[in-house]
Amino acid sequence: MILMTLTPSDVTAICATFIALLALVVSLVQLKIQRKHNQLSLRPYLNCNFRFDTAKPISFRVENKGQGVAIIKALVMVNLGKRKIIKNHFDMESAFLEAGIDLNKVSFSGSIPAREGYLMPGDSLTLIEFHESAKDTGLYKFLNEKLDPVHFEIEYECVYQKRYSTH
Repeated sequence: MILMTLTPSDVTAICATFIALLALVVSLVQLKIQRKHNQLSLRPYLNCNFRFDTAKPISFRVENKGQGVAIIKALVMVNLGKRKIIKNHFDMESAFLEAGIDLNKVSFSGSIPAREGYLMPGDSLTLIEFHESAKDTGLYKFLNEKLDPVHFEIEYECVYQKRYSTH
């Protein structure tokens, strides 16, 4: 009985409203999918590795192999299961001393990423490099033995505040 009281312009208006609501729902779903795609495509991926090559100095490098900026939250050195947060040069010296390496007695260089520092896609950072290890086989063997149980973990996040960690 209601259909009898509706005029053709009323039916047209109801259909237009229904189509507009469907378009709104489709747009919202598409927006959600696009945001998820952006999060996945702009994800940083940090690749961390010690380089134990006798022809080159022993070093620890971090590379951002992802497509997004990695915002560094924490740097942790793990030695025999014991975790030590590295915030500055003194923490680095202390952590290596606990591993049996006195950084004051070996030639090294490196940098500690600042908290909230960032690593752009394709960029790399050398945390530490022992210069003389490529030339001095005794030093190379000593460092290789002491650094065997050591690894670094980096906690970082993407621009969408999603947290990641290297293990």
